[in-house]
Amino acid sequence: MKLKEDHVFLTRGKVLRDFHLPRWSELPAEEMLRQPMLDYIEQALVPLFPERAIITGTMVQNYIKWGLAPRPVNRKYRRIHFAYFIVLSIFKEIIPTQIVHTGINLQTRLMSIEQAYDSFCAQIEDSLRRATSFLLEPLAEDKWLIFDGLQVSLSKLNLAFVCESLAFKLVAEMFIAEQGIMGALRAMEAVSPATE
Repeated sequence: MKLKEDHVFLTRGKVLRDFHLPRWSELPAEEMLRQPMLDYIEQALVPLFPERAIITGTMVQNYIKWGLAPRPVNRKYRRIHFAYFIVLSIFKEIIPTQIVHTGINLQTRLMSIEQAYDSFCAQIEDSLRRATSFLLEPLAEDKWLIFDGLQVSLSKLNLAFVCESLAFKLVAEMFIAEQGIMGALRAMEAVSPATE
């Protein structure tokens, strides 16, 4: 199946492949009220979620009320708020917000908030590039695609992506629940008998 250059699937794939999240240093330096912050986040994330509301004022209020994001100072939002709400807006599509919050806390114990956020941005972009890499060449009906070590026929590609998504989601939840790989390794060491 050769896709035309302007085919909606190919166009959407290119948008995802070329997606860029603003890094910490690119986030607005000036404090903003809630609506301008929401507009900025909406603009940044619309390539990912073009047909639905990404974040609303009510969501922001709830995230703050539930302790998932820091409170604004004098109703003004800073870079840290932009970063939290961007991460929450993307990851809520995959895992429950409480698990997202636990993951943020875990990552910011391992590195600064700036490094954690920039790592998140780079990982999202890399994952999107890898997931859309097969779109760069014509897709033949009988062709087997190799994607990150997974070999799958075009006729089973939808199923493969959904199954891979589930597997990664479950493993991510497991690691976050165990406080990351370090916690998982410490737990395994505690269970295994001491060797002398």
